[in-house]
Amino acid sequence: KYTTVIGALNKGGHVDQAFILLGELIDSYCESKLERYKPDSRCFHIVLSAFSRSKGNRSAGGKAEQLLRQMWRLCDSDPGSDLRPTQWTYNTVIFCYQNVGDPNSAEK
Repeated sequence: KYTTVIGALNKGGHVDQAFILLGELIDSYCESKLERYKPDSRCFHIVLSAFSRSKGNRSAGGKAEQLLRQMWRLCDSDPGSDLRPTQWTYNTVIFCYQNVGDPNSAEK
């Protein structure tokens, strides 16, 4: 399953590659609607969590917000999915912006 690969990339310190793979999964699912490409909330949470721990990564906040938007897009197209963002999801995205080092970025 893709969750395992994304988790392994994350554990290996390759969060940007995990982000890219998740993006490719999302694109493949949106184009084909095949369940085997459908990412679950765990895939998103693994990458979001990794971004929240990456201090000084200036793109972490923007990428986390992009994942949040993609979660909503997938959730809107499949109301029965487990992809509805939770309070944890929003808090993690805010934390990603805070870690950038710009005190005003979390207000975005």
